[in-house]
Amino acid sequence: MSRGNPNLMPRKSHNFDISLDKFFNRGKGVFSVAYFDKIIKHDIYTTRSTEVINDELTYVTQPRNANNSSLMGVEVSIVNRNIKGPWKQSFDINASGAWMRGRMTYQGVNVSYKLKQLTEQPS
Repeated sequence: MSRGNPNLMPRKSHNFDISLDKFFNRGKGVFSVAYFDKIIKHDIYTTRSTEVINDELTYVTQPRNANNSSLMGVEVSIVNRNIKGPWKQSFDINASGAWMRGRMTYQGVNVSYKLKQLTEQPS
């Protein structure tokens, strides 16, 4: 069973982003390195618990607010457009990669849990 949460607060964040770009190939290419840092207040995650409802053991999911969350990382990308190939064909190259580190603290029953990533963040 899935149920709502009337006490759920909206997710809010403070973000800091900075990027350095180097253009090449007469402006047809760019190499970019970007850093981002997000501090998230009232982050939302979903809990799953078991409850007895109508004399039946039932799995219940419900959205809740985390105590605090943060996400920071670095993204590197390269784009090179209009590369001349054989037979006068043009090719574009686009590549990017990102490294992220998240943190989340949320409240359980009489205990606080810490995760080393956000719930929707890849490992």
